[in-house]
Amino acid sequence: MAMLPCLLYSYQYFVNQCNGDRCHVFGGQKWHEAVVRSYKGGWESHHFTTTRATMITTTPLVLLLLSAGVTDDDLHTITEEMFTAEVNSVYDQLTLDFQGKGNSGDLAPGPLFVSVPESALSGPTIAPLMKVQDNYIPSVSQAEEQDATEIAEQNAFLDAIMNTEVMKLAETFLHSKNLLTGSLRDKLDEMWFTLYKRKHDQSSSGFEHVFVGEQDGGVSGFHNWVNFQKEEAEGDLNYFSWMDSIKLGTKGELLMNRYNWEGHMKNIGSMFIGTSPELEMATYTVCFLARPDSLCPVQMSNQQFHVQTWTIFGNLVGSAYPDIP
Repeated sequence: MAMLPCLLYSYQYFVNQCNGDRCHVFGGQKWHEAVVRSYKGGWESHHFTTTRATMITTTPLVLLLLSAGVTDDDLHTITEEMFTAEVNSVYDQLTLDFQGKGNSGDLAPGPLFVSVPESALSGPTIAPLMKVQDNYIPSVSQAEEQDATEIAEQNAFLDAIMNTEVMKLAETFLHSKNLLTGSLRDKLDEMWFTLYKRKHDQSSSGFEHVFVGEQDGGVSGFHNWVNFQKEEAEGDLNYFSWMDSIKLGTKGELLMNRYNWEGHMKNIGSMFIGTSPELEMATYTVCFLARPDSLCPVQMSNQQFHVQTWTIFGNLVGSAYPDIP
């Protein structure tokens, strides 16, 4: 529980930044600085507006206390087991070209994804993922509106990933550590798909932020390779460079990169490449519940790294992404 004083301090620091009954939450040099520094000297900013009372009463300290019995070894073991159970990876079908390495300028004259065959996007969980990704508006200044068809697509995606061994392993682990009561499917629906306010009421969700990406002057979130390759293929995303990577055997890779999306710059981003949506969502969910608002130790293909998660409104996903040590 060495993390607890740090986390308590971070929230006290946050509360002191409130003006009146409104609070502005910053990622980076304000709120998150008291918790962890990420991205090798860079920061990912997340902007939310909430009330002082909401922030105080819905901080994830309860999650932290519940997760106190989960060790680093436990997390290494479950994430390696989930990775071993991964059968919907398409990494071996992708052709990538990282090109220039660096943190300034456009060092990549060509795309990151040179070739993505149709077979890579037609799998049992990637195909329904893409249908849901297509339902969101990137701007955090516009409210999301969900119709019956979009809700049906969301449910079909949840059904598809819950039918995988990866998600079954995650559910068993979370129950065994008393981090989950009830069904994992219901928990995923709540924590990932509940709409909340970033700038406009119902303008965001954990799923949209992580698996689609958002625009608020710059790029916020956007940690999924499936949507990255789609936006790049459609000419809406210009890949600039890479900064670091970790190869995960024959099933995937982690990449830290830079790019411009529809005129909005992402100076430091990260994502899994070639992995299935169930592996990514299961890993983020385990880390969100076991190590909220902190670096979570992960192991895949005997490679160790971290996943960073952030909570919002207590029990909803603010962000989640892989972090290369």
